[in-house]
Amino acid sequence: MADSPQRRRHPFLTVAAIIAGLFLVIYVSQHWDRCAGGKPEPTSPTKSTAQTAAAAPTTEPETAPPLPTAADVAFNPDNGTTFSYVNLGSARRREIYRAMEAVCQNVTDDTEEDLYKTASLPLSFRLDDNGDEDFTMAYNAFTNDNPWAFWPVGGRYINHSDYSEMYLVSEVSPSALAEMRAALDGEVSRFLSGVPSGSDYEKEKYAHDYVIEHCSYNQEFYDAPDQDAKDSLGTANPQVYTAYGALCNGDAVCCGYTRAFQLLCDRMHIDCAFLVGTGSVPDGGDEYHNWNAVRLDGEWYMVDVTWDDKPDTAFRYRYFNVDADRIAADHAAGVVSGDKDDYNARVENFFLPACHATRYCYYLCDAECTHITDITGTQIAQAIVSRLRQGSREVTLYLDPQYISYDAAISAIFDGDGYMNRYMEYMYDNSPYGYTHYHYWTLPDRSALVIRMEE
Repeated sequence: MADSPQRRRHPFLTVAAIIAGLFLVIYVSQHWDRCAGGKPEPTSPTKSTAQTAAAAPTTEPETAPPLPTAADVAFNPDNGTTFSYVNLGSARRREIYRAMEAVCQNVTDDTEEDLYKTASLPLSFRLDDNGDEDFTMAYNAFTNDNPWAFWPVGGRYINHSDYSEMYLVSEVSPSALAEMRAALDGEVSRFLSGVPSGSDYEKEKYAHDYVIEHCSYNQEFYDAPDQDAKDSLGTANPQVYTAYGALCNGDAVCCGYTRAFQLLCDRMHIDCAFLVGTGSVPDGGDEYHNWNAVRLDGEWYMVDVTWDDKPDTAFRYRYFNVDADRIAADHAAGVVSGDKDDYNARVENFFLPACHATRYCYYLCDAECTHITDITGTQIAQAIVSRLRQGSREVTLYLDPQYISYDAAISAIFDGDGYMNRYMEYMYDNSPYGYTHYHYWTLPDRSALVIRMEE
């Protein structure tokens, strides 16, 4: 808000004028407090929330003051990605999103239902009384784009006669937030200190492995009998859904894994989007799930860090840079915003890139994988020896389906007097490494095979 133009003081200003001036200063300061995000005046109408149903707010016969609104707030895309923001589809939603970004970091000691309120900001329009679709969409888009904002647990607004005033709420107090943000910044700095100087693929892989090595899936959440029980656990411990939970506590569920990976990619300037959908579970059903899309050299790939966090490293890259057709076997991406009527549905994306590239699929491009086109020659033996010389006892083979039938290859390699049994006889007498037997894992959906040498 621009300052009012200063007037020259008349040398003979009367006492009455001075008193009037003091009243004017008090009036302006009260309105400036609201503009700057202070606590709304006690007579403000009842709030309405975007996440839970609430009574319709009452309104006062007033007009919107000539104050800066969220429409005037400069958008700062450097805080995170903007894929959800640019696909919000309306100026109203984008204005609310900008307002959320503007107030997010200003958590106050003012509480409401045991939650800490942020500063507030007036919008240039009035929202609906009983929950507003635009507000809900903007909040979801904001959280999708900004994994650094781990503390908001909802957004709310106050309706006036012809405009609304919005704010966010946090379970984290201002003092605790300062410590937690410093802790997260420290973890990100530690990560950045070890980032390889190679290609974006190598950096992305480092981020993928870093999250897996520093986080474990919340076992209590995993063992919960149904989605309602999981939701209850998540409400009691909201950090399992956040990058903070994954990187600082080492404890998260799929949402936390996904946001942590997104945050690290953001800090390396690698495009990474947050996706919403469902994943198949062992009992044959589907449950709410999150994963990422990553852009390398202009092409998009799917990444599921959560499902790559397996006890056995043989499966660590099964969902690393796969195409949409591959991941569709056990993942179903939510519909894109605007493609359905129920805007409150949990499974929804604002941005869903077409992921058809295969160039940077782990099994096709990584130096740890060997591209096998012939099982009758020496390719497999050379691959095993090469990995042993590098200090690894595990070798991953990509059995190129253009040249090899996967089932036939597995049979020829392992059955009876197959290739590996004959090779191990040679290894037993001639290997300097001391390995006498092996285990193997088949990944037919990736045309891949992992062999681990054992002593």
